[in-house]
Amino acid sequence: MRKLFLFSSWFKLHLIVLLACNMLVGNLLFITSASGATLLTVYGTKTDDTLLPNARQLTSSQPSNPTSYATTVNNSTGWVELLSRGGTGTIGSNAPTPSGNGFIWNDTALEGQQIVAGNWTASQDLKTSSGTVVADVHVRAYKRSSTGNYTLIVDSVAAGQTIGSGSTLISLPAVSGAAVSFGVGDKLYFDIVLKINTNNMSSGASIKMNENTMNGYLATPGYQAASGSNLIANLTVNDSANAANWSVQSNIQAGDMQYGDRTYALTAVPASVAASDWIRTANDSKTFTGTTLVSFKVNSAADVYVAHNDSITPKPAWMSGWTNTNEVVKNNQNNTYSLYKKSFNTGTTVSLGDNGNTSTALYMIIVKASSGGPPPIDPVIDGIIKTTLDGINSYGWDPANNGIYINWNRSDPNKINCAGSGICDARGSATRHDSQNDIRALQHMYWYKWRHPGDTSQNTAIARLLPTVKSKYGSTSSPKGWMYYVLLRLRDYTDNPSDVAYWENVIVNWAQKQYTSIDPVLGVQHDKNMGNCDCGSNTIYLDDAYRVDRQVELGAALVDAGTRFNHPEWVTAGHNQVMTVYNQAFSNTYNLFTRIYVVKDATYGNNKIWDTQAKIGEVSEEIDALVRAAAVTTNSIIKNDFMNISKKMLNALRTQPIHDTTNGGFYGKMYVGTNYDGEPGGKVSSDKEMRQGSLLGTLHIANAVLSPANQWSDLEAEMLRVDTKTLSDNPRGMFLPNIAGSGTLNGYPKSLAGYTFQMNADWSIYGIENWVSNESNSLALLGLQQVLTP
Repeated sequence: MRKLFLFSSWFKLHLIVLLACNMLVGNLLFITSASGATLLTVYGTKTDDTLLPNARQLTSSQPSNPTSYATTVNNSTGWVELLSRGGTGTIGSNAPTPSGNGFIWNDTALEGQQIVAGNWTASQDLKTSSGTVVADVHVRAYKRSSTGNYTLIVDSVAAGQTIGSGSTLISLPAVSGAAVSFGVGDKLYFDIVLKINTNNMSSGASIKMNENTMNGYLATPGYQAASGSNLIANLTVNDSANAANWSVQSNIQAGDMQYGDRTYALTAVPASVAASDWIRTANDSKTFTGTTLVSFKVNSAADVYVAHNDSITPKPAWMSGWTNTNEVVKNNQNNTYSLYKKSFNTGTTVSLGDNGNTSTALYMIIVKASSGGPPPIDPVIDGIIKTTLDGINSYGWDPANNGIYINWNRSDPNKINCAGSGICDARGSATRHDSQNDIRALQHMYWYKWRHPGDTSQNTAIARLLPTVKSKYGSTSSPKGWMYYVLLRLRDYTDNPSDVAYWENVIVNWAQKQYTSIDPVLGVQHDKNMGNCDCGSNTIYLDDAYRVDRQVELGAALVDAGTRFNHPEWVTAGHNQVMTVYNQAFSNTYNLFTRIYVVKDATYGNNKIWDTQAKIGEVSEEIDALVRAAAVTTNSIIKNDFMNISKKMLNALRTQPIHDTTNGGFYGKMYVGTNYDGEPGGKVSSDKEMRQGSLLGTLHIANAVLSPANQWSDLEAEMLRVDTKTLSDNPRGMFLPNIAGSGTLNGYPKSLAGYTFQMNADWSIYGIENWVSNESNSLALLGLQQVLTP
């Protein structure tokens, strides 16, 4: 199934959006990206408005040069509005009415449009000039008419907030708003009002708020033309023989003809989908056996339902990410079709596969506008993704190799591909190259573009990097399980139809190569004269051994690929591969996998765990592969095995010493048994690897897929903070902000933002490693893009 990489529930992602607010600083902004046809982010600026003489303007472009403005409140309690231009606040016993001292979007874009019904969320950064106050913080959104009347849309309240002299981010809870239509001259307006309950400030003291920077936000459900529009666009049927009998319909009801090539009538349509738009399919398309039978675009956030014939079991693999609603559609042929549901963002292209049976009646498709759709994209997380990609595309571009550098120095960007010894290559000279950086980066360029329909910012980078990746990986046999999921993302996120088939062919060939490389006696792949590390003269070569993480990931990938592409032999072999490794190399004391298992060695012995390290980046990839395969497989035994192993490992991450409960995140490695060199079980490293950034996405998927849901929401929130906070924040995190200044390089904005390879436990720079590592970038982006993907 395409786009299976996130099995999220909207309430879960909504929680993450709210948690993400805790890393923001500053002014309020609006996002209307979830439910309407138009994306909108509006930022509060320090520019005086001309329509309202006491208000400040909003803009849809990111401002810079943040500035704080103070409203004097003295030591009073009661209600007060924070003035966008600053000044002396008026304290009252009741909530003030809109005064025109807030922020207004003085633009005509909303005229003739409707902000749809759904949830709004907000945040705001406040501080006092001295002392503290405890207040209920209100963010109020209004429609201001051309005659100056204000209509309240929502009032979001964060009660009992303590505001001190240090920056305090206020995250406001979601609040539901009704649909609001805007006529000629109507404007969007908001203000920030406090009900101060206690105040220990002195006379003359003030409360300040930041403006003119992208920090907090208020997310709306989105806007669209007030007259409404058809949800379904760009219907494409790949079954050319029967495509003429497909059509887009509206107002589905009992009595409608179900198929374009049959006279079958619908006899039962659930009330939950009655009157919705739908696609009348052709029953003869049941014989189609290609990858994608039909695709279409949804013009606004929508719930798509596939009514699939109950007599077909198991369901086709592409339906594994869909939720059975336990409702059914029936026809006058005594056929019953269960409704499976999945939600999609505005502008998303929905692709559906074959019927799963060539002799049984085809499925039908119903599309219903969602009340809120998936949560809006968090602008700060998305901003981190974008500035990191800018860094990859500017300072990271290696023109000599038409690829991406291994790393680039933040103190001196002309130094690239630096080693821990401090020796670096010079930018522009012949240099080492690791092509894995190329394919990792390319997946994120495509992924970002897929999440932003119509965005062309990655086009140049994709065009110059794609030939390099195809030449290197078009026939890859890399024995690394994570490679499968990278290839799958390239297939699923490319916007070039011919490349869909290209990458699918690469995937199938790769999986077959891995399958045939498994030792039929031992059940795993293993290597003669295998080195334990890439560490030069310190490398130890073992006569016959295997890397545990690679075998776990490969086995899970074969289960996933075998299910998707109908190769049951891959599924069987992959399951056996994982369980063989589990029985040989899993630590039941620490509930984590070890790292190297020796099959035979003249020095160290036979059939034994040799390297007991559990490295956090590898742990994340192991769990990720197991959870994804568990979600896809239709085999209940495999599903239970993989889920049970994943749960053990996730619980271990919470409780074992590898978890740094003081600074957050995880140490680079922990020994989960006595190591070959005598290191004891339970010992952890003092440093941290930034490859742990991918763990955010792993936890996000696990919280959505594994039952009961959200068991590790605390760890997910922790990793969200770790991936997005900087050294200067409190608490700290591992993101390195941009220090490059203005200008462009290699066709992209200069950016030195991203993630280094290694840090100290307190998230300070490790030794001399003040550089951006593309491997770390790619793994951190896996986590960040995952939580923003519907």
